[in-house]
Amino acid sequence: MYATSVTLGVFGLILVLVRFKVPLSIALFASSITAGLFFKMGIVDIGTTLLSGATQLRTIGLIILTMQIVSLSSIMNTTGIMDRIVDLAKKVLRRPAITMAVLPALIGLLPMPGGALFSAPMVKSAAGNAQIKGPEMSAINYWYRHIWELWWPLYPGVMLAMTLTAIPFEKFIVYQLPLGIFMTLSGLLLFR
Repeated sequence: MYATSVTLGVFGLILVLVRFKVPLSIALFASSITAGLFFKMGIVDIGTTLLSGATQLRTIGLIILTMQIVSLSSIMNTTGIMDRIVDLAKKVLRRPAITMAVLPALIGLLPMPGGALFSAPMVKSAAGNAQIKGPEMSAINYWYRHIWELWWPLYPGVMLAMTLTAIPFEKFIVYQLPLGIFMTLSGLLLFR
């Protein structure tokens, strides 16, 4: 119970700090130190843990990968490739609302860190002149990128669930696919 309370408190601290316009990086850093203190780690242990995590190859690789995704998205925006992809999707799908749903869904087929950074400009471009606010575009982007997360075998959670339950992939899809369909259809109602 103590661990749950501390974890919820740390998340609350992040929200409060961000609400007071503290940069997210500083809010996360401060919350990490706070969590360490509440879990009775010494300052030296917290510093060692932070340094160890920051210098791991996995962390450095994730940072490089995220930078590459942002760079690719920027290059595609600058060269007009992103607009051409969106224009082609608009011609094929004919409705901006459907285009705004389909593009992030396609990106979501391949789970990747920073996927939102790649698909968000597509959603914005697909919205065109429609009076859609930023938070709504973010919600659409997030929702449709994750419609596959319940059954698509490239998602780590799906692989873990299949392994832990020993359910064959074919049966797992039969059980989970209706949830993916429900999520897609409910998104159409939420964001119409």
